Amino acid sequence: MLRGGSRLLKFAYSNSEWHGPRTRDPKTVSLDLYSGTPGVVLFFLELYRSTNDQTYLKDARAAADYLLAHLADEKETGLYDRISGIGFTLTETFKATRDLKYREGALRCLQLLYERAEKAGRGIEWSGTTDIISGSAGIGLFLLYAARELKNPHAREVTQLAGLRLIEFGPSDRERAEMGCKF
Repeated sequence: MLRGGSRLLKFAYSNSEWHGPRTRDPKTVSLDLYSGTPGVVLFFLELYRSTNDQTYLKDARAAADYLLAHLADEKETGLYDRISGIGFTLTETFKATRDLKYREGALRCLQLLYERAEKAGRGIEWSGTTDIISGSAGIGLFLLYAARELKNPHAREVTQLAGLRLIEFGPSDRERAEMGCKF
């Protein structure tokens, strides 16, 4: 029954290149974790881990290769909507395959995040958004994950700076006391 996953996605390939499950038009393929190729890669990696069927690992690699090929064009930085999500996905692909090109791709995602971070308040941010989907909270989660999984201490340092900025958006000491919150 699980084998049907690969057969159903045979139309996602054209000339051995991943184009997504619904179309062969590369312009319509999404690179966000929420609804695009990174989520498909993670799905296939989990199928592979559950079944040890190499077909699923091959499918994951094909889609991850597509992410690598299009990473340089990516502008958005969030966890669910681009670079951070792609970095997470490439790291998971590296862990499953041990192929260094995926580790290097994840490190490139970190570099892109470092380059796009902007000084703000006492820390840094990538946009005025603070949420988990496209903002600094989600980017910070990826950075912490990358610090651990890729053994990259600089990612932890950058996370601390992002955290300082996020704290500035939180309630004041007086407001926390009124809410009964203690830290």
